[in-house]
Amino acid sequence: MKIKLTLPNNIIREYPAGTTLLEVSRDFAANYQSPIVEGIFNGIGTDLQKPVFENGTVDFITLDTEEGMRVYVRSLLFLFLVAIKELRPEVKIEARNSLGSALFCEITNDIVLSNYDLKALEDYMKELAAKSEPIIYKHINKKEAEKILCERNEADRLELLHAIDDDLLLTCYTLKGHMEYFFGKICHVVSDYFFERKYITYICESDSEREKELFYVQELLNQRAAGIIIAPSGQNTPYLQG
Repeated sequence: MKIKLTLPNNIIREYPAGTTLLEVSRDFAANYQSPIVEGIFNGIGTDLQKPVFENGTVDFITLDTEEGMRVYVRSLLFLFLVAIKELRPEVKIEARNSLGSALFCEITNDIVLSNYDLKALEDYMKELAAKSEPIIYKHINKKEAEKILCERNEADRLELLHAIDDDLLLTCYTLKGHMEYFFGKICHVVSDYFFERKYITYICESDSEREKELFYVQELLNQRAAGIIIAPSGQNTPYLQG
């Protein structure tokens, strides 16, 4: 079975159903000055490894864009988490949020990493990147996800998972046998949850900028919002704690 895709510059091509956007992107990579890191299918940002089974419109996001850099940072974070599990599996670490151009991660079981440890992690990440170790994209069902999260004692993620419909498939990524989740549907699920309870949900993206975060929080408080769920940037801590 063939599908028809409308590509950049209104180019129309046919591909076998189930072709991934990564395979499609290889036909157009030479047209871009920066590497392609994500696809857009019918107007929605889509992982390049996702197979396509229907006609649609395809575009691409490159590394030199704001969204492209976010994809790169997510990939780098995954690489870091895998390196931790390979070299220091006893360390329990959580990625909290972005902090300027960096990511803020917290070790939750009081283990201290030395400069030697950090250098070893950096070298191992570079080694994985140099070998082009494949990151495998797949879907798992809710029951599989619950089992894995229970084994990891990740109570916070497990609580979010309970709000998701039983028949919903979750996206996960695997590298060297290590699986990680990026819950792309959580905002959608939270919005539906509150809609059913007659609440309106506003999603505000601060991009970890201090002024934007402060503005959004102040406006929501001025509007007497019933509640605020926030992933803090770490730059307004005194105000938020007050």
